[in-house]
Amino acid sequence: MRWVTVPSSDPAGSPADGRRGDEDGPGANTLATTLSTRLVDDNRDLLAQACTGRFMVDIASGTLELSTFRAYLAIERRFVVESARLLAAAALRSPDEETLIQHVYAAHHLVHDQLRYFAETLQRVGDSGPVSTAALATAGGLARLAREVVASGDYWHPIVLSYATEHLYLTWCDATLPAVDPGTEVGRWVAMHTTSSFRGRVKYLASEVDRATPDGAAGQANRLYREVIEAEIRFHEAPYADSGPDGHTDKDHEDTEHD
Repeated sequence: MRWVTVPSSDPAGSPADGRRGDEDGPGANTLATTLSTRLVDDNRDLLAQACTGRFMVDIASGTLELSTFRAYLAIERRFVVESARLLAAAALRSPDEETLIQHVYAAHHLVHDQLRYFAETLQRVGDSGPVSTAALATAGGLARLAREVVASGDYWHPIVLSYATEHLYLTWCDATLPAVDPGTEVGRWVAMHTTSSFRGRVKYLASEVDRATPDGAAGQANRLYREVIEAEIRFHEAPYADSGPDGHTDKDHEDTEHD
């Protein structure tokens, strides 16, 4: 999700400093382990659940209906706009010029390149039309969480949320890439989240989680990380909100009848 490239001057290759040994979070006695690593390790069960949801399995097996992908793109586009707001908030609160540049660049990419991607792709695969109330209700928790994080007024909350979402996408797309045809629209979407630029962004966010999360806030960061992954699980159920018991929408049947 949230295919973000980084400037050529990106420091993503530098390792996270691992300076924290927070007292209130999981793994508090593992001083040599970075917080970003602990967030993933302490929630591997939930991350595995997120990466093996119906949407991901359908993509990997080649059974994802085109109408479901259309609905997903329309829903995802809405969250990309929310992500741009999140990154703008992070930029506003950036502690230095380097982080300001990183987040402004990433936000610009979302509202420029990625929104253009959605427009062009939906033109090729067919616009899904208005997103249903049921789908919006299922997906809406992630956007609400993003708005709550922005309202927190600090820098590290948006960073933890961004890291959770981007790391999730890198994880499941890495696992799914060998099974998809990169020449298809779905395959192209998966491949976008495995590029060196995307990996660099995830690594940069990890380093910011480690650097910017306050001492003693590991427990709060862990709770937020878990809330984000839980919201992502529901988010990826949203494209099926209008499906019948066989997993097909009415539009699927219409497409089949006209073939």
